Amino acid sequence: MAQLDEGQAEWCAGLRRAPPQSASVWNIGRRRGKTFAALAHACWLASQQPGRRLLYAAKTGKSARAIVEPTMAALYAGAPPGLAPELHRDSGSWLWPNGSRLVWAGVDNDQFDRLRGPGAHLLLLDEAAFYPDLPGVESALLPQLMTTGGVLLYLSSPPLSPDHPYAGRLRAARAVGLYRHDTVHGNPRLTDVDILRLQQSEADRLGLTVEQLVASTYWRREYLAELVAEQSTAAVPSWTQEAAAELVGDWQRPEYFDAYVAADWGYSPDPSLLLWGFVEHGTGILTVEHELVLRRATISQLAAAAKSAEDTLYGPRRWDGTVAGNATRRLEELPDWLRYLAHEKAPRQPWLRVGDNDPQLLAELATHGYGMLPSDKHHKAIAVDAVVQAVAQRRIRIHTRCIETQRQLMSTQWNSAHNDWVRTDSHHGEAVDALVYMWRSVDFSRDLRPKLLPPMGRSPTSPGRNLLGLLRAR
Repeated sequence: MAQLDEGQAEWCAGLRRAPPQSASVWNIGRRRGKTFAALAHACWLASQQPGRRLLYAAKTGKSARAIVEPTMAALYAGAPPGLAPELHRDSGSWLWPNGSRLVWAGVDNDQFDRLRGPGAHLLLLDEAAFYPDLPGVESALLPQLMTTGGVLLYLSSPPLSPDHPYAGRLRAARAVGLYRHDTVHGNPRLTDVDILRLQQSEADRLGLTVEQLVASTYWRREYLAELVAEQSTAAVPSWTQEAAAELVGDWQRPEYFDAYVAADWGYSPDPSLLLWGFVEHGTGILTVEHELVLRRATISQLAAAAKSAEDTLYGPRRWDGTVAGNATRRLEELPDWLRYLAHEKAPRQPWLRVGDNDPQLLAELATHGYGMLPSDKHHKAIAVDAVVQAVAQRRIRIHTRCIETQRQLMSTQWNSAHNDWVRTDSHHGEAVDALVYMWRSVDFSRDLRPKLLPPMGRSPTSPGRNLLGLLRAR
């Protein structure tokens, strides 16, 4: 422990004071020495009493070995014979003379199964914010702490998305005083010149200037340990905290508007999500004013919940399955099951409903009197980019009550292939998809104002009994 600096020593002291079966979080940026400190604490614990079992998990088995072996070698460099643990590479472990053991593994491909056992006194989950299935790892390994009174430590820089389960562990630890935060600037072994060199190296690697790097979410997340969404993989990178401050509000409908409904259907465990919005003539702005999130709902439950929402928004029975906007399309463009629900005498609001194009689901919804047009879904990346640009231009607004929509706009991330969203434990980007469907369907060119009719018995061009006509007649 003598090799630790003052900050690292304080982190470890807090861990020694942690109650049995508690979970601590070290939310610490790169190049600050969090893994070195955590393994130093594990070595101290192993030497205190014989037979301690200590577990270390990293994102992959390869990275676990690459981290643990040189770190342990550094911790015991120059140690007297008989004190240092012995490396057993085949079993992925270090064994102390007193019988204590440190076992390491990756969490990929279920390798963490080899960390299972009758009990453990310390569990280190390194870079936990980047585990694809953190709850699965927890359910497999945490029971080992129950019989021993052991403690759990999450040590990581923040995740790409604030919606990763690690963010919840972070908030929980902060609430009970088991949270530590530090940045690269807190490392006393790095001078200002060292940090400038690091910034220049990272900027060159990413093709940025140093100024751009320091302002980027990458630097803020990885080196300053801020809980911000990574913009390079964000679904809607233009939805920043600054944008949200401008675009989220208690927006009220104008006198004349078109209402739109959009839905993305979720199949367990994903939720189904519906959005209601409106457009005012001449503004080019879409406002999302209401949302509905349903899990494991039947078709009849979906229809009933949507009708209830529209009763509240537009008045009782205004949700009639016919949709006026459908009547503006050529009949052959509509599915067979939707044609009988499209006519010009439909209720004025909503103007149009669009949904994820599952024909069977939409057809069944129609049998419940809730008509919805299948959304166009080709060129998803281009359609998403249109929403990104609309947010940047401040043409999409969100009502304050649409909490889930705000959360998903901030947290939804592209996968590595850039063809689908990363699934979290609470959503799969349903709000972003529904917003894309709605934006694609809006007709901003429609004149929503009522048409002015000429007075009875007069032609539109002749002076009539209106004020303008009387003035001209004089």
